[in-house]
Amino acid sequence: MTPKLLAPARLFPQLLILWLMGLANVFAQKAPELGYVFPPAITLGETKHVMLGGYDFTPDMEFFVLDDNASLKIEGPPGDFLVPQPPYWFGEKGSLPAFPIPREIPAQIKVDATGRPGLKRWQVANANGSSGTAVFLVSDTREIIEKRFRDEPMEVGKLPVGVSARLNRISEVDRYLIRAKRDGPISVELFARRLGADFNGVLQVHDMGGRIVADVADTQGRDLALTFGAKAGMVYTIRLHDADFRGNRAFVYRLAITAGPRVVATAPARLTRGQKQPVRFIGYGVATGAAKLESVLRFVEAPSGSTSSTFSMRLETDFGASPGFEIPLSNLPEETGLYEADSTPEEDGPRQLATPAAVTDWMPGDAKRRFCFTAKKGENWTVSAESQAIGTELDVAIAIFNQDGKQLVENDDVPASADSKTQFVVPLDGTYDVAVSDLSGQDKDLAAIFRLSIEKKAADFFLTIPQQLNVPIGGTAQLSVAVERIGGFADEIAIELEGMPDGITTKTELKIPAKKNQLKITLECAGTVAANTTRFRVVGKAAINGHDVVRKSASPAAGNLSPRDPDKQRVPYAMCTCTMKPRFSVQLIDKNRQRAVHRGTTYPAPFLVQRDEDFDGPVQLHMAARQGRHRQGITAPVITVPPGQSKVLYPCFMPEWLETNRTTRMVVLGVAEQKDPQGRSRFVTAPADARITMILEGALLKISHEARELTVLAGETFEVPIIVSRSAKLQTPVKIEIIPPVQIQDLFSIEPVNVTLPTGVEKMPLTIHTQDSDRLLGRWPIVIRAITSQDNQWRVMSQTEVAIDFTR
Repeated sequence: MTPKLLAPARLFPQLLILWLMGLANVFAQKAPELGYVFPPAITLGETKHVMLGGYDFTPDMEFFVLDDNASLKIEGPPGDFLVPQPPYWFGEKGSLPAFPIPREIPAQIKVDATGRPGLKRWQVANANGSSGTAVFLVSDTREIIEKRFRDEPMEVGKLPVGVSARLNRISEVDRYLIRAKRDGPISVELFARRLGADFNGVLQVHDMGGRIVADVADTQGRDLALTFGAKAGMVYTIRLHDADFRGNRAFVYRLAITAGPRVVATAPARLTRGQKQPVRFIGYGVATGAAKLESVLRFVEAPSGSTSSTFSMRLETDFGASPGFEIPLSNLPEETGLYEADSTPEEDGPRQLATPAAVTDWMPGDAKRRFCFTAKKGENWTVSAESQAIGTELDVAIAIFNQDGKQLVENDDVPASADSKTQFVVPLDGTYDVAVSDLSGQDKDLAAIFRLSIEKKAADFFLTIPQQLNVPIGGTAQLSVAVERIGGFADEIAIELEGMPDGITTKTELKIPAKKNQLKITLECAGTVAANTTRFRVVGKAAINGHDVVRKSASPAAGNLSPRDPDKQRVPYAMCTCTMKPRFSVQLIDKNRQRAVHRGTTYPAPFLVQRDEDFDGPVQLHMAARQGRHRQGITAPVITVPPGQSKVLYPCFMPEWLETNRTTRMVVLGVAEQKDPQGRSRFVTAPADARITMILEGALLKISHEARELTVLAGETFEVPIIVSRSAKLQTPVKIEIIPPVQIQDLFSIEPVNVTLPTGVEKMPLTIHTQDSDRLLGRWPIVIRAITSQDNQWRVMSQTEVAIDFTR
């Protein structure tokens, strides 16, 4: 569906509203947020040490895994703030929104061997609220973690394999080597957006001569895959980067590499339970092993049980096995029109369907298919067309016409999907046409298939509630219950709250009135309850055709940024957190002032910490996870304001490379340990009431070097002439230090160990000793820093970089 463009006059008020909403979010109490698991993939039956990345974590986090076959064990407290390292964006890109600053918690995830592969969800909470869900991947193949020296390609070894890695920095390009054991297809699939990593990947495969064998870019935000034809004995290089060459610690991904074909769709797209049926597998290399889109016919027996909604399999071929994939199961008779007569169906009129039925068909070049079915007056039919949910790329829409050609019903997109679904109440006995069209504008190929289903749904209903509910202790919150009515059901629904914590009550009448689709429940939390998180759901009861029908709510889940089927992005429970209000506030003194700060210096921002009468504990101040613009290396420490102290200076370090043509801001968060009504110690957050706003001026300190192209024998001592320039405002001794890359840090030292440039001295040769090691060979960038202080306490720093070629 093509979005409508807003005229500038209409757009400005909406942008203003979004900006104000953003401000409200910045200064609201901070519930934790989730980012990623690294490594993001774990093999069935294994226990793996991982790092859990998230935002605004506190020491008292509660952790939940939303899968019975996986467990999580925490192994330590939240670590340091992981401020992105250089390079940085400048100019227009420098004004882009900043990625949140994560902290990581060491943990152990255990996955039972009896579980199923796929995405698993986890969640956290503290006394400030619960997070949305995040995901990790359970795999049934060998999994390895990216490990490389410098920027050299990593050899992945035997296939199939899953490689867990991350695009950590701007402009990063990851490279992997694979050695083909035989002629045939090799398939590579990227899991990134499905893991919650907000980047669009670009994959390339190069042969030994550097020629591009295959390449693909994720232009739709759905992750990507490719298949190429390999030759035995050849070595191929896989290159991966973000489409805009962005990088961030949260850009975790998994590459699945398989020596075999790749299935993209099946016809039928769903299998009828308990039947052995012919299935045409559509994919790359599935029939001949060539890296082209083709198909092959196989017979598949679908399981008859109802415990699972999908059937897992791999396509075995003479050219290797495909990666594992899931085929959805159905209770309908599933047909296919894909390989029938070559004539266009419209030449013989719409295809008659014996309902209830489902058909998988190919979308022709004119982007429209027509079907018909017979129905009686008053019947209630559900008509749906799927493409995204079955793994293909059409944007399907449906329309229903009567015998006179009058359109009665149409639907383009259902929420969160390009697929279509509509309820059709039959006005008169007769035959009705269903037109399925494609609005994507894409060229049609063998994978341009869709699935149409027409079924008469019995009267029923489904309940949906938000997945997160935060109720302040001693306060109120509102829970919204949405009902989807099916098959003409319109009667009253009685509601119960299952699993709600003790102490939470409501005076709302727990009934959804007849013909209404929503109930808003006001919840009251007693002032004596503990700050806890529990899972709950809503149970609905109604009389349908003389029978008592019970339905339990589901909740939309987060984490997967490219879901194919919205119905699979639901979890059976929501989280209710009884939250605590902070008994302190953090106020920026003179908050409306724009402060002039020299580049490379520390700005001590004045704050006032106000405590309630019943609280006199220490308060920590640190950076909030969510800041404003691209950070460009701005940092600040964690400081503690002791009991009895209210005024404090919060030091914000402004690197020397910051731009002077824009304001720079810092958002500060206060954290304090408080007792909940049951005497448990919890950590409560309170954002400062304003951002620190700074405008940058010229630097007070500058270091440079006079070394041009340096070539040094490994193990030798060499000198780098340095120059340190000071402003008249900064006549202090300057300490000099070197920062080699972490891979070779142990091979360097300077003489003397503590190098200090006295006041009035600007130049000196810096003597650097090295150790003889093969690790040192090649070109390395060495950072040289000059460090001093302003007012004997606030750091001032400048740095330069010298490239050195180490040889034998």
